[in-house]
Amino acid sequence: MITLHEKIEVNRPIEEVFAYVADFRTSQEWDSTVISASKLSSGPIGSGTRFEVICRQPLGSFTFGYTL
Repeated sequence: MITLHEKIEVNRPIEEVFAYVADFRTSQEWDSTVISASKLSSGPIGSGTRFEVICRQPLGSFTFGYTL
């Protein structure tokens, strides 16, 4: 499994920041390779929530599954 660790500091409450990055539907706003992102599971976002993200690649696109 690929693991990515990134760090950025923002002047916002931690709860607001977590809610933003935990919702992968916002990934088009901060990842220029994202074509689309959708939430696959029902209910509020939390542990076990599943997303599908489609990203541009040099020879087409690639679909990623994310689970919180």
